[in-house]
Amino acid sequence: MISKGADVLKGFYAGHRFAIASFLAIGLFAWVVYLSLFFLLERYFHIRYSLATTVAYFTGTVVHFIMNRMITFQQRAGRATHQLGRYLVLLSFNYVMTMVIVSLCVEVLGLPAYYGVILSAGLSVVMGYFVSHGWIFRHDHRI
Repeated sequence: MISKGADVLKGFYAGHRFAIASFLAIGLFAWVVYLSLFFLLERYFHIRYSLATTVAYFTGTVVHFIMNRMITFQQRAGRATHQLGRYLVLLSFNYVMTMVIVSLCVEVLGLPAYYGVILSAGLSVVMGYFVSHGWIFRHDHRI
């Protein structure tokens, strides 16, 4: 059973190498934008962590959506509104998850907010690829 699952994952990876690598590279770039803006807002402008997280999160996700749409999933024409609607569903879920994790790190564990930012970004990447590939940017003609 485990061997069969590993074979499925290997097959998926082999057929989607470029998309996975591109998604990770774009995600890393968007994450650097997100983390840099968060750090700048919280540390230098002394904006409360919840607002700094929100502004940085939405800025990073705009970069992420546009670049993945054009590069990773190579969709430059049509369906942008439909895809954006689906992306907003993912974004909303990830945002709530991010705020819960960051708040838990700060309020419950007494950790710096950026620990939660880093942890939630990692979880968002894994889930984000599969949702983007299978639902947001899928290559079919259904709307």
